[in-house]
Amino acid sequence: VLQLVHNGLQLRGQVLQLPESVAHAGCLAFVGSPWVTDLKTLEGLGLTLADFAIHDPVTEFVLLLQTRDMALDDAQVLARKLEQERAELREVAAMQSVQIEVSEALARAEDEGHAAQALLDAVCGGLDFDLGELWLEDGQGGTVRKHSCNTHCDPTIERFLEASKFLRLSRGESIVGRVLDTGDPVTSEDVSRDPGFVRAGIALEAGLRAGLAVP
Repeated sequence: VLQLVHNGLQLRGQVLQLPESVAHAGCLAFVGSPWVTDLKTLEGLGLTLADFAIHDPVTEFVLLLQTRDMALDDAQVLARKLEQERAELREVAAMQSVQIEVSEALARAEDEGHAAQALLDAVCGGLDFDLGELWLEDGQGGTVRKHSCNTHCDPTIERFLEASKFLRLSRGESIVGRVLDTGDPVTSEDVSRDPGFVRAGIALEAGLRAGLAVP
């Protein structure tokens, strides 16, 4: 195998000594053809399959590799699609499981307080949320206060919960107040960096990041 320095082209063949009957008798001649493994390499070298001899097996080899690569690409696309569909099915199954658990929990609840607690526990447990809080209007001019939270919280969140005990939020204040103001769900990718989130500093200490508030 020989390789050209200026463009990296590899040539595969053999070295022959010219017979006495031809010009330059006794000289050595290299007889070969380009050695490539894909069509992109051919294009980069400015060659096409037509530049190969008809009997050269490289052309069939390149086409075979090209067919294999296309099949592998199709298989990878299919695998990614199947993985995405599996992920979507897992999400749907998780949501259905949460809905069933919420329904059963609410049916067992003795009063409104127990129902709220059961709802938060079911949603946070089923969707793997670190913390869930229920905020209700307190009848004092459009403000809300925390009513309850899920029972299985990490100890690092306790300070965050303490800061919420006597907190009242007005319309448009923090993500909860924004829901009260618009009636639409509100998300925050990182509440610790959200300038409108009242408990941002404590959220950072507690390791809380993404936030979701729904009416």
